[in-house]
Amino acid sequence: MSKLKKWREDRKLSQEQAGRLFEVSAVAFGRYERGRVPEPEVLQKIIDGTAGEITANDFFDLPEEPTRSAA
Repeated sequence: MSKLKKWREDRKLSQEQAGRLFEVSAVAFGRYERGRVPEPEVLQKIIDGTAGEITANDFFDLPEEPTRSAA
């Protein structure tokens, strides 16, 4: 399950409701859940609208940045 789908289901939103939040159709939102990379403007809306819980890394399978401990 994609992180975006889990985010939506955790909030008990339909794809249509989630799509409205990010100003895209339910069909487009479903495609993003299945791995299609959104246009940059939509990607930014998703990042902002999820308060950073969903990031570009979630669409591009980029490794997480290592956590640095304070020295």
